Amino acid sequence: MKEYGGYLELERFGGEEYHTGCVALNCGRNALAYLIKAKGIRKLAVPYFLCGCVAQICETYGVPVRYYHTGMDFMPDDGPPGPDESVYVVNYYGQLDETSIRRLMRAYGNKMIVDNVQAFFQKPVDGVDTIYGCRKFFGVPDGAYLYTDVKPGGGDFAPG
Repeated sequence: MKEYGGYLELERFGGEEYHTGCVALNCGRNALAYLIKAKGIRKLAVPYFLCGCVAQICETYGVPVRYYHTGMDFMPDDGPPGPDESVYVVNYYGQLDETSIRRLMRAYGNKMIVDNVQAFFQKPVDGVDTIYGCRKFFGVPDGAYLYTDVKPGGGDFAPG
């Protein structure tokens, strides 16, 4: 029997990357870790309907999590964030368009992180920290993109 290890390619890609001008990382969890460290996030409000890996990353970095409810439209159903609190907004099934995100920006300001893992081809809204993952759309073992105004270079933002 032949053993396999490491990366087994499922797809071949050519051309240019779809997401450019952003930070390329290995996974969405590390994109969130990057933001926690780079922006000094102290508290994070996340929806109840969410993968547990977000809470695990927050726990790893000592960031308390507050859970909030969403409406039938999956939009946040709670009020504005508390002091020193950021809000993690999930773009479930790609239902948030630019207008929806801008409306949330008016409520949350620069304290909002948009999780576009389920909306890979939706372009980010300027001024909003936005996370994309590759694995839900492509046969790849890892890959994520982060749009943020904090770029690597000035400090140690490496997750872990």
